[in-house]
Amino acid sequence: MPVNSVRKGFAAAVKAAGLSVDVMPHILRHTCATWLIQKGVDLWDAAGFLGMTVQQLESTYGHHHPDFQHEAAEALGGQNGERNTVNKRRRTATNVTKIAAFSKLE
Repeated sequence: MPVNSVRKGFAAAVKAAGLSVDVMPHILRHTCATWLIQKGVDLWDAAGFLGMTVQQLESTYGHHHPDFQHEAAEALGGQNGERNTVNKRRRTATNVTKIAAFSKLE
C-alpha cells in the first residue's frame, strides 16, 4: 500500500515497532550514522547514504569509529595502552540516553 503521508506513515511504523512516540526520523538518521561509523563503513559510502558530506559525517560521528584516536593512544601507552588509564575508568553517565533505548532492534 502506498504511503500518502510520510508523517502518518512514520507514526504508524513507530507504533507497529513498539517504539517510543518521541522517536522521529532525525533520531533514526543519527542512529544510522552512528552504526555505519561503528561498523567501519567507508566514509564516502556512509556520507552518500545519509545525504551529508564526508566532512559533516566525520566531524559529527567520527568519534564512534573503532580506530578513533587509536594511533594517539598507542603512541602514549604502547601496545597495551598502560599509560592511558583514563578511558579504562571512564563510565557512561547514567543520565545519557543510549541509542539502543530508541530501538528494539537489538
